[in-house]
Amino acid sequence: VKGLTAIEGYNGRTKLEDNLRAVSLAKELGLPITGSSDAHTLEEIGNYVTIFENPIASEEAFIEAMKSGRFATGAIEKESESNQDIA
Repeated sequence: VKGLTAIEGYNGRTKLEDNLRAVSLAKELGLPITGSSDAHTLEEIGNYVTIFENPIASEEAFIEAMKSGRFATGAIEKESESNQDIA
């Protein structure tokens, strides 16, 4: 698709089935997949993330990284209360 650099395949506020549909479409089109928590609360931060190969210090660096595909998607594993040390 002309002008499309990547597809957001993982969005923290989207149903899993819709995320998987977006991932499937990105793969079908041969486009990189990004992730975003789309957080509206502190607890939602990091549900999904885009991890860049190099630090992003400017808009230009962000655009270059997106166009080059030098990034991956991930999720930040959150420690549940049952896994935390109790003092």
